[in-house]
Amino acid sequence: MYRRYYEILGIPEDASPDEIRQAYRRLALQLHPDVNKAPDAHQRFIELCEAYEILIRYAQREPFSDTAYHFPTPEERADLASWEEVIREARARAKRHSEMRFEKLQKEHEAFQKSGLYDLSLLLRYFFHIVAVLIALALIAFPIVMAIVEEFVAFFYLAYFWIIGTFLLWYIWSNRKNWFRLGDLYFKPAVIREFLSAKTVAGSDPCFYCPGQKANGIPFEIFLLKVQDIDLRSRGALWHEVKYKRKNLTVQIPRSHKAFLVHLGSSAIKLFTLIIFLLFIPVGSVLWKFILGLFAGGILSTILHLLTRTRPKTLYLLNGTLVIKIVIWLVVLGALSRITSQHQIVTGPYIYLGFFLLIFFVDLIVDPLANLVPRNRMYIPFFPQPPAIMERYREGYRNFLEAPVWATIYPLLKWFF
Repeated sequence: MYRRYYEILGIPEDASPDEIRQAYRRLALQLHPDVNKAPDAHQRFIELCEAYEILIRYAQREPFSDTAYHFPTPEERADLASWEEVIREARARAKRHSEMRFEKLQKEHEAFQKSGLYDLSLLLRYFFHIVAVLIALALIAFPIVMAIVEEFVAFFYLAYFWIIGTFLLWYIWSNRKNWFRLGDLYFKPAVIREFLSAKTVAGSDPCFYCPGQKANGIPFEIFLLKVQDIDLRSRGALWHEVKYKRKNLTVQIPRSHKAFLVHLGSSAIKLFTLIIFLLFIPVGSVLWKFILGLFAGGILSTILHLLTRTRPKTLYLLNGTLVIKIVIWLVVLGALSRITSQHQIVTGPYIYLGFFLLIFFVDLIVDPLANLVPRNRMYIPFFPQPPAIMERYREGYRNFLEAPVWATIYPLLKWFF
């Protein structure tokens, strides 16, 4: 059912959502009618958008077999009946998307690259591909090593390791052409040098972060959104869909080149400190290494800002709701951990259950209570921002969508970058 859409995007049927998005962006820049003058360019672009809409939104559920026939159950008949509606909705969105100007599509792609998230996701994919190769080789070698070191019969006891490693290595080999060709980084040395060079920006606005400085650097952008309506849809017991009708707004804050360099250095300090704690600090628990690394990185970056007399760019994230969530996280994780006589922090047997409950249910409990406070006060930053931004907060705008998991990951990423 979905095979044709994967063929349109030119990706395997086990492609991840990130691979689907990257294939769509690459082909959209090639097939957009404003660039491609072929007679069928418009229709091909609509088919591309349709394939993207279907795969990214609806291919999460288990598709029906295209080869084996069986008498469908009532649930399957209802699901198949709704498929035509799904196709119609996706095609309607595809036609609307095909009307987007090429310049806007290209700007969206460049903005995604310049945000750093593109390079971060690409580096993570390279990392996991390397780890997969090492794991496959280790699984194959482990039974052989044990047979040599211990006794030969150990090879047969551990044969399932060899089987799993062989299948993993076969999968890697079948995709060898693109396994380590996932794409090029956007921030190459030339781009970094240009990015760090002092470019005077037109205008004489004062820098918000460095008093007395002119805003001659790259402005800092804050993304705000306001949820206007929520649309809940159900197409069966195992298929539900939530759509948020929201208004997005990107606000630029004037920033000097000095503030830009300090903010860049602050992000580097946070990342470097976190890596040092994860690799070398003998705390005991990896979870608490991560937490203490964040705490130490925050202290060091604060010292940098104090010494350079530069206001941190991440103060807009700190509001009442976020502070309550941080306190709940620390209290629960602290209650599920203990300090040993060797001054090691170890986690208890229920730490994974506690982590699961925190990441999925804290937002479901705290956000409805925070919404009861009038005038959006629980989401207004403690530290003043430019008047235009503070007015947006009072109108009901927020920093991110308050959804489980995302509400935990997004502020952490913005704190780093």
